[in-house]
Amino acid sequence: MLDANLPVINALQLPSIYAITAASAMGEQVFLQRLELALQRGVRLIQFREKSLPLNAFAALAKQVISRAHAYGARVLINGTPAQAIALGADGVHLTEIALHAMTKRPQGMLVAASCHDAHALAHAATLELDFVVLGAVAPTASHPGAQGMGWSRFAELTHHSTLPIYAIGGMQASDLPMSFASGAHGVAMIRGAWPNAQSIT
Repeated sequence: MLDANLPVINALQLPSIYAITAASAMGEQVFLQRLELALQRGVRLIQFREKSLPLNAFAALAKQVISRAHAYGARVLINGTPAQAIALGADGVHLTEIALHAMTKRPQGMLVAASCHDAHALAHAATLELDFVVLGAVAPTASHPGAQGMGWSRFAELTHHSTLPIYAIGGMQASDLPMSFASGAHGVAMIRGAWPNAQSIT
C-alpha cells in the first residue's frame, strides 16, 4: 500500500460521531452507565476530556473508559499530551488549539486530533498531517454562554479549503449529521448529545 493512500484509508475508518466525555457534569457513575449504553448503540470514537479532575482521578477514570471502550472495539483519545495517552493505554491524543500551534511534528504511533477555530489552525493541522480535527463552535453552547457560533455557512467555507476529516462541534446532536455532511464535515462531535439515558433511547 502506498503511503499516500494511508490518510484516505484512515479517514474511511473514522465514524460519523465523535463522543466527548461529560463525567464531571453528570457524575462518574451516571456517566459510566451512559457510556455503556452509548457503546452498545455503536459509539466507536471517544475523546476523554475531563479537565477539572485531579490528576489521579483523571487517570483512574480514563483507564475505566478505555477498558470499556476497547471491549467494544471503540477507540479513545486523551485530551492532553501524547505522553499521557501512551501512559494510559489510549489510542491517541486530542490537542487543544494552543497545543496544536506549539507542535512542530506530529506524534507517531497513535491517532492525533486537534481542536480548531479558524483557518490558521486548520492549515497547521494539515501541515502536521493530523488524522482529523474538530471545528467550531458552529452553534452557541451551554458551556460558552453568550458566545456566538460561526454558523454552518462559515463552517462550510472553512471545510472547503481543508484536506482533513473535520467534525463539527458546538451544540451538535445526531440530528445535525445531514447538515454537517452537506457542509463538508465528516460528522459531528458531541458532548451532552452523545450520552443519552435509557429512557431517551427506548
